[in-house]
Amino acid sequence: MGQAEDRLADGRHAYSLWQATGSQQSLDAAIGALRSALPGPWRTAQDAAQCLAELVQALSAGAQAGSDRYTTEVIDLMNRVIPVTGQGNPVMFGTRGFALMLRYTRHGSLEDLNAAVQDFKKSLAATPAGDTETYRRVLNVAWASEARFDRVRARGEHDLGIQMHGVERWRGPRDLVHPILLIESLLGPDNVLPPAPPGVVPQLKRNFGNLLSRYAQFVTQRPLEDRKADMNRAVTLLQEALTESAPGSFDHSTTAQSLVAAVQQGRAAGLLSES
Repeated sequence: MGQAEDRLADGRHAYSLWQATGSQQSLDAAIGALRSALPGPWRTAQDAAQCLAELVQALSAGAQAGSDRYTTEVIDLMNRVIPVTGQGNPVMFGTRGFALMLRYTRHGSLEDLNAAVQDFKKSLAATPAGDTETYRRVLNVAWASEARFDRVRARGEHDLGIQMHGVERWRGPRDLVHPILLIESLLGPDNVLPPAPPGVVPQLKRNFGNLLSRYAQFVTQRPLEDRKADMNRAVTLLQEALTESAPGSFDHSTTAQSLVAAVQQGRAAGLLSES
């Protein structure tokens, strides 16, 4: 093997140790080895692409573990690669979007949040028809869009109107009505995709409930009865998501928090009864 292949093997070994032990030292060693292997030389373009994928995987693990340095390195690496080889690659756009969201949640840069929304939308648009990754990529769009609505409340934007079969179905802030439409389409009877991966449907219902709760509260130019119906539907979706997620899991706890918030806010806004 050449030097690049040796370093790749070292990186794989260290990454396996990290997976087995959770040792930060092993993860750092894996990233260092893969980083040094990446420039090559490689026998084939496929070998180079595989090394890049494994480096991104290791960096993303470090980013999710809380490392700002690795989070920024993922973003910078994708900034270099996407213009050259990643246009139309849903995985690369999704990877950068996820890292941007991690950095946003830690440091609150609206620039990062706006970029994440755009990356997740590009990732979804580049997903082949019929690919079950559509479910997860819609979740990402909903996650980032909801966060941006919470941050800026669509100030200075015109409402987006969405028609279905010639009838307006939704009208309101883009960061609410666009992901609402996407999720409603996936959960509805007209969805032609294969079944969602395990655990994803409760996540979709949680996000749908969160978005619909905000829609009921903040899009106030609609009849009160319509807003009440949307808030009740939001609570029902959150209750279903809670029942369908595993007790003690992250999804279960976040859904429970969302359900409590929706009920409290709905009652305070006069959109839910006290019973």
